[in-house]
Amino acid sequence: MLVLTFRSLFDLLINRIAHHCNVKTLYIEHGFFVDVTALSFQMTDKKASVIRYSNYVRKYIFFLIFISRNILLELQIIFKAIKKNDFFLAQYDYALFYADYGFQKTNKLFKYPPEKVFFSGYPIAKNKKDLDFFKSSVLTDQFSKKNKILFIQQPLLVDKLSNISYAEEAHYLKEIADICIKEGYEFMFQVHPRENIERYTAVFKEFEVSVLKNSTVEKSIAESSIVIGHFSTALLSSIYFKKPLLLISYPGLDESFLDYFKDVGLKINDTNQLRKVLSEPAYYKDTLDKYNEFIQNHVGEGNSFEHQAEKILAIFNRNI
Repeated sequence: MLVLTFRSLFDLLINRIAHHCNVKTLYIEHGFFVDVTALSFQMTDKKASVIRYSNYVRKYIFFLIFISRNILLELQIIFKAIKKNDFFLAQYDYALFYADYGFQKTNKLFKYPPEKVFFSGYPIAKNKKDLDFFKSSVLTDQFSKKNKILFIQQPLLVDKLSNISYAEEAHYLKEIADICIKEGYEFMFQVHPRENIERYTAVFKEFEVSVLKNSTVEKSIAESSIVIGHFSTALLSSIYFKKPLLLISYPGLDESFLDYFKDVGLKINDTNQLRKVLSEPAYYKDTLDKYNEFIQNHVGEGNSFEHQAEKILAIFNRNI
């Protein structure tokens, strides 16, 4: 069984059911381990969370009474996971990480033995052929004369990581687009898969902006000369392709979210700073010297979904 997350009561319940049914589990790193959220069980929408968690509790009680072999042990596991962030007794059978950073962060909670841990690299392309194509077409032209800026959008309002309205977000995005265009850049806006492209097409209707959703984010990054974002995993591709990265503040978002890329991205606090940086590229070129070490620690090797799939099959085949 493949698992992408462990930070809810339901995730813990599935973990324990699999353990009791002798179903082998593999945790696959997905997204970032951000301390501000990863170390707490959060309720973003209180009413919905109460309803959801009441269902989880009922299911958990059924598991404890009719499936578990040691109720006291299972209650201890719940307490340690929720109150102490200790998942040692709820380890998955195996764990697959992009690179050392994700492993070190997560392993503080799980304490996996070395034989349970594997690495695949962050998947950037479908297969090695596509990855080689991206390398040959992108890495040879780090500072493209195309003058395209790509903004990688995240569903921050959907995930309730900010309390501003969509109208306020629209004003914020228009300001950014206006500055980029006036500085002579073509502005591309990559909509997150969970967002509505029509909403953002309407936001930019008065601007010459390419609003993208069907296009893969890696292709958009390859075509850009500068990438703007917050803390999306997609930004790993911009580092891999040696694109200058601008980490722009978002109204109402905890600033610590931007810390993941702080060593390789230039933090932009306001529109005046954005305007100044775009007019003087030397501000961000210095960060490119730090990319190789970041790639080694955060992005890893392999970097295709094909390679990751091969790793998954190898893990289960050798342990069946």
